[in-house]
Amino acid sequence: MDKGKKVEPRGKFQFNIPVTANPVLHEDGSWTITRGNQTIRMPKDGFFFDGGWPQFNELEGEEGYKLFIDEAERIYKETDYFTTFVGYNAYFSCDDMEYQCNMITDPDKIIEINDEIHRNQMSSLEQLIKDLGNHVQAVALNSDLGSQRGPLVNPKLYQELCAPYVKEFCDFIHKNTDWKIFLHACGSLKPLIPIQLTVELIFLTLFRYLLKIWTPLN
Repeated sequence: MDKGKKVEPRGKFQFNIPVTANPVLHEDGSWTITRGNQTIRMPKDGFFFDGGWPQFNELEGEEGYKLFIDEAERIYKETDYFTTFVGYNAYFSCDDMEYQCNMITDPDKIIEINDEIHRNQMSSLEQLIKDLGNHVQAVALNSDLGSQRGPLVNPKLYQELCAPYVKEFCDFIHKNTDWKIFLHACGSLKPLIPIQLTVELIFLTLFRYLLKIWTPLN
């Protein structure tokens, strides 16, 4: 299993990154990492990379999946770590402007898209439960839903077009496992939280750094 490597781009602060990531320091003090046709960039004195979403896995497909299953079992048996499977979509496309516009102009198209995502994810989830058993303790859904000023989507549209899929996904996990469920969503999400509570999420993790309208934890 890829253990990562350590880099020190900012003095005493040390970062663990994938072994397949090769950060490059530029004359202006910025950093870039490129893999395939995707590049991410962190400006000088920055804390985060922006840009594409390069994949750093060396092993993919069946070989990579088998490696993950075996490593999850090893961690469960040899450590006291709480482990989470990350890799499911939360039924909202945060980086596709056409998708977001279609939520208003062509909601049937969004239903068609989310129906297909849901079929694929539920099939994957069913197999994952069989293969992992109790070797992980949680599963994560990921879709950034907010900007610095508020949600990227009208709460009513989110409730109609996205939340039902999230609820069915969560209900299946509650029925068939003891796993906890995380929803990772960047941004200011206060108007969406009441909806998210109805889909029986266990944990809602919010990326709230430098938001102009902070999402309160209560």
